[in-house]
Amino acid sequence: MKASSHVAVPFVAIALVLVCGPAAAAGPGAKLETDAQVLLDVKALTNELELTGEQQEDLKEIVKRLGATITAWDADNRAEYAEVQRAYSASLTSGNSSKMRQAMAARKALDRRRQYVIDKYKRRVRRLLTDEQQLAWKGYTLYREMLGRYRRWQLTSKQMEEIKSSCDAVVDMISALNTRGDIEGVMRTRTALQRHIVDEIFTEAQRKKIEAPPPMSREAREAAEKREAEAKLAFQTFINKQEIRQAYRSLKITQEMARLMVRHNIKKAEEARKNWNKKRTVRPHGGDKKKKKKRK
Repeated sequence: MKASSHVAVPFVAIALVLVCGPAAAAGPGAKLETDAQVLLDVKALTNELELTGEQQEDLKEIVKRLGATITAWDADNRAEYAEVQRAYSASLTSGNSSKMRQAMAARKALDRRRQYVIDKYKRRVRRLLTDEQQLAWKGYTLYREMLGRYRRWQLTSKQMEEIKSSCDAVVDMISALNTRGDIEGVMRTRTALQRHIVDEIFTEAQRKKIEAPPPMSREAREAAEKREAEAKLAFQTFINKQEIRQAYRSLKITQEMARLMVRHNIKKAEEARKNWNKKRTVRPHGGDKKKKKKRK
């Protein structure tokens, strides 16, 4: 019996690595982040947003308060964390996978309580930001999520820039759907964004590494093409009459419609960026000569 129990423990650990990642396999003894600046993403906030002097001072105060609060919280709950770690270590020694899962669940419950405290201060930081800054921060958060999802495909710096631009282009759409409580619309839009990244930003070699979807039957393919055509007609008819912002507030967001909207938003953002770059170009010297003649 002992021999079988020794085999069971590594198997459970391997399963935890596959399902939850290396941190989960490490068990409840994983180190907690205690630096308030890291917990509040202060470096990213400062780099990505143009914070005013007043905002920076308020942010420093929030960081200071979170530092004191989280230090006190950790001290109050240190004994409970230690007990969870003892239970987990005992489960490893005995090879009891049930006790191991209980210890992991207890650790997750503690971490959720700790995160609730941190989230309160994150909400205070968000209240410091203007509407434009909040939207920019949501775009950056979405970009980081997409970067984490696709980083293993060895993205180039240009691809990372394109992913960031795409996230910035569609974040207001996702935010509007969230405000409406259209969770399905949000999920479909995020799926459409991911599809755009793979189809338009990835190289052919990168796409080949991703598992291909199962082949569709002729009937399913024709039905998908019909839905795409109907969505395109409805979308085009709508945006010819009204703004795109009203479109994703009023139209039913099917997966086909979400893809069209994402493409539209990204295309408009690219056009706006090109026009902005043209405006910033310096006038040729010929223009300066004409001005000099006028002054004479």
